[in-house]
Formats: sequence, C-alpha cells, structure tokens
Amino acid sequence: MLASSAGPAAATLENLYINRRHGLAFLIPPSWTFQSLMEFGQIQAGVVLEIPDDIDPDLFRSLFREKILNAEDLAPIVWAADEKRARPIPHAPMSPVDELAPSVSVYLEGTWKDDGPDPEAAPDLLAYVNHDLEFLRDYLSGFQLLESPRPMRVSGCDAVEFTIHFQWAHLDLAETVHMRQRMLYILQDPVIYSFIMLDHPELDPPLIHDFTGIIDSICIL
Repeated sequence: MLASSAGPAAATLENLYINRRHGLAFLIPPSWTFQSLMEFGQIQAGVVLEIPDDIDPDLFRSLFREKILNAEDLAPIVWAADEKRARPIPHAPMSPVDELAPSVSVYLEGTWKDDGPDPEAAPDLLAYVNHDLEFLRDYLSGFQLLESPRPMRVSGCDAVEFTIHFQWAHLDLAETVHMRQRMLYILQDPVIYSFIMLDHPELDPPLIHDFTGIIDSICIL
C-alpha cells in the first residue's frame, strides 16, 4: 500500500497519513482509502483546460503537458478518496476516469522563495493564494468563487482557504462534470502545502462531503 498510495519517506496506517520528510500528518475518514499516485497522473494527463483568447492553443497545450503535468513538484504527495460512495460515470474504454467520489489530494507547493509572487518580500500567504486563484479563474471552465479566501490558523501555522465551483473537462468524458473544490493552503515557512478537497453536490447527495474533520486533524510536525 505504501508504494502506491504515498510518496517517499511517507507512511500510511489505516486512516493516518504521516510524512516525516515534509513534516505533515493528517487523518482521512475511516471509510476512505489511499489511492494510487500513478493512476492520479494518468487521470491528469487527460484534463482539458480553458485556453484564453490571447494564447496560442497549440503552444499552451505543449507547455501544459510538458511543464505542468510532468513536473514532480506539481504531483500530489498523497491522494485519498471515498470509494464506498463512488458513483460510476460514462467514460471511454480503458479510461482511468470511470467514477466520481469525494477526495483529497495534498501538494507540496514548494517554497515562498521559489514560487511566491514576490520572492524578496516577507511571506504573504494571502498574496500567494490570490495569485493561484487568478490562474484557476482563467483556466477552469464555468469558474465560480463560492467562498472568498479566508485567513486562518492550522496546527499553529498561517493558512488560507477558499471554495470554488467549476466544470471539469476530460478527454475521456463526453460531458463536463460539476466539481466543488475546497482549497486549503498552509505556510510552514518557507514551505507551502495545499489541500485540494473535491466533492460533487450538484450530482448526487452521497457525493457531498464536509472536509472539516480532515482539516481539524492536520498536524504540522
């Protein structure tokens, strides 16, 4: 399980994830399971984004495939989902996208010095989040901001969360899928973590999830 569900220097024990290298631990609900990161990459390879009018479509696709999807630092360090509540969806033969379920994926964003909008300035997590939010607004189809960025504290660290809605498009799906995405960024200076929490309230009540329990369990080591 460890090899497929978590990155190096990480361990999973039942519903506990702990990563000593990155100093992070949290709990998933007891009914959830940790998922294959290899399969996550296969799913991401077919994601379709909106392309702004002022960008050449072919150039954008090339950059997105080569610079984003294949970048190790932009792959999650762990991914978990509620398979017991998964709902099958129409899909292409042999596609890794065959069902929907509430899920959480966690990313190590990098450091403020490398990735912050102003690396020479003191870390400002809200500025970093707003920078990411503009990217999401430009490239996600049907983007709606449901809850504006809100500063908070998580495990003694500065954090910001917001919630969006968008229509997820994939090459293996005939129709887009409504997604609600709750995002949580945590700054453990200089490292930034992001939790991407997805559910599907417009599709089916069982696909709705309150991620508060996951957030409350986060421990920055």
